[in-house]
Amino acid sequence: MSQAANLPRPKNASRQIFVWLFGLGVLLVVALMIMALAPSGKAGSSLDRSPWGSREFFQYLQEQGTQTSSVQRWQRAYKNLSGRNQVLFQITDQQRWQDPWSLDPDIEKWLAQGNTLIRFTWGGTVRSPTSQTRLSTPQGPVAVDTRRRMNVADESENVDLGPAITVLGDDAGAVAWSVKTKAGGKIFGVYPWLVANAYSGLNSANFAYFAALAQAKGEKIWFDEWLHGYRIKDSEDSSQNSYGSIWDYLRRTPWLLVLIQAIVLGLILLWGKNHRLGPLIQAHEPTQANSEQYIQALSGVLHQAQHHDFVQAQLSQRCRQELAEKLGLRGAWSGHQQIVTDQELAQAWSLHTGEDPGKVLLVLGPVPEKLSEQELLIWLNQVGKILQGLVS
Repeated sequence: MSQAANLPRPKNASRQIFVWLFGLGVLLVVALMIMALAPSGKAGSSLDRSPWGSREFFQYLQEQGTQTSSVQRWQRAYKNLSGRNQVLFQITDQQRWQDPWSLDPDIEKWLAQGNTLIRFTWGGTVRSPTSQTRLSTPQGPVAVDTRRRMNVADESENVDLGPAITVLGDDAGAVAWSVKTKAGGKIFGVYPWLVANAYSGLNSANFAYFAALAQAKGEKIWFDEWLHGYRIKDSEDSSQNSYGSIWDYLRRTPWLLVLIQAIVLGLILLWGKNHRLGPLIQAHEPTQANSEQYIQALSGVLHQAQHHDFVQAQLSQRCRQELAEKLGLRGAWSGHQQIVTDQELAQAWSLHTGEDPGKVLLVLGPVPEKLSEQELLIWLNQVGKILQGLVS
């Protein structure tokens, strides 16, 4: 009968499939949790009902629009913006590859006609000591849940936007700030969720303050949905990529979700590769080399003959070689080819360990003619302590 026939057959052949299905299930659960808890690529949109959307604020503006300004969604290319005395609201948590204050050239042309841009995105630097602040305004306490602030005196000059004025802020810096252009204006916020759905209801002071700010700047308020992907293309734009450019595509890709999925998949692969997923394999009997068999036979003969003194004499010589090599007194690398005396070994060992050199001399001393097995074991224990002191 062949050796393969003696191997046990796998009883859990489907275990590997189960592990992979379990890993994919974990990956799916993690992805769903991230999608449910983290802001999506549509965060900030007036069509987004999540806590990071601005649907509630858009509806709030519509209710106020009958008296002051009309509110509509902008879903066309920026080159189609026209008119004056208007406001464009941009809310996004996606930073551009360049600085967050850079604008599309078509928007710059539109602002020069006498319009205003209000953009809420990530900007500024961490300056506030607390991440939850309530700022007093005529409309009530505005909730600001970020430590980011803008030093308009210094940082506005660095971004080359001209003189800046704080619109909303505290001692740590500006939360919202404005820049006056020749005909229009720009208002920036250092935090994208200033008017998020999470601030509706009891926190409507956020809605009231920024609604009043927008209504004071124009008679028509546009909510930018073009940057969120809700686009109505003109016939001349139908052949163009909906993302505009490769950088725009990369900017909209949820790389955090992709990275976390890759990490989870990598951990599953590592776990699977380090666990047995196949049948047991019968271990082969270890084979001994001829030299090892000879040594074992010789040791048996010496043990039967009670020649413990011969064993100690041979091991003493080996101990001298070990000490000389570990202390650098012998070997091609040390430059010492002569035989080292026991006294030299003891002195070098004492300098290295700080202990009494007599311990080495006692171990390497003359071998008694009659040596019992118990005395040999005690001697071996002393040799082990001496050599162990050189390891540390």
